[in-house]
Amino acid sequence: MIDKNLIDQNWKEHYVKKGDPKKPTYYIIRRQHEHTGLFARYKIIGEHIRYALTNGWLPVIDMQNYPNPYLAPDKFGKENSWEYYFEQPLRIGLEQA
Repeated sequence: MIDKNLIDQNWKEHYVKKGDPKKPTYYIIRRQHEHTGLFARYKIIGEHIRYALTNGWLPVIDMQNYPNPYLAPDKFGKENSWEYYFEQPLRIGLEQA
């Protein structure tokens, strides 16, 4: 069961990319509060992953295109700090999505 309290309904935080119905739909999981700890992010992102998979979307975590405490300023927009600690859920990176 999905914990709806952990799914932020503010659509600036995550993005569903739809297009050609023959191609997959990606669920880009983006920014939480910038002071959220790593375990809290892990738990929240885990619920977003489950939500995406329940809807048939491919989840991709984006901790590259916004400031966060795990990303050095000179790496902004270049490296995904999620991938310092974890793999992408389905091994699909931002470049592919």
